[in-house]
Amino acid sequence: MEKKLPVLLSAAALAAGLLALALTLVVFLRPAGPDPAEAYRMEKRDEIADMVLQRQVVPEDYLRYLDEPLAEEVRAYNEATANLHQHYAQMAGNIVNSLFYAFDDAGELDENGQLRGPEAYQQPEHYYDWVGRIAHWAMYANTEALCSADPALCFTLGREAGGSYGMWPASFHQEGIADEDTRSWGEEYQTLVDALLDRLDAARSGEESD
Repeated sequence: MEKKLPVLLSAAALAAGLLALALTLVVFLRPAGPDPAEAYRMEKRDEIADMVLQRQVVPEDYLRYLDEPLAEEVRAYNEATANLHQHYAQMAGNIVNSLFYAFDDAGELDENGQLRGPEAYQQPEHYYDWVGRIAHWAMYANTEALCSADPALCFTLGREAGGSYGMWPASFHQEGIADEDTRSWGEEYQTLVDALLDRLDAARSGEESD
């Protein structure tokens, strides 16, 4: 027994050494986890992309997670979104005034086709809801389909179908019906949005966009 003890101790030491080596290799060969800071930046880029898809203005603080060229593209998108939405909101106001049968000869509208003074702020809640919904859906190329599928707008579209008051969704983008400037602005905006989404996708995947 005394002669075998050193052999047993050597075997135990060898086993312990092999185990330590194996654990060391596991630590060094294990794939590194994602950098938490980069994962957070990626999450914020994804949120920005979602805001663009929803045609929302991106808060300035989010731009710190983008490189400067991409941040400038988002700023350009923000400015275009705010300006175009205001234009569409004025158009939507005119549309809803017509749907509410407010006419110039009744003295209810100003020279721009908008309700006068306090009248503009004293309408039913769904008046403002319609204006907001129409202006929002106009930010997309398929405005007609989106308005037709909107639960708050489908009734009036169905009620006015076949008449001139049912054609208003086409007044934003459809050639031959939409004002040429309005149609052109919408096309330029869609091009800007597509390019920005492509850049955000490229930033997420680490690729360089053209």
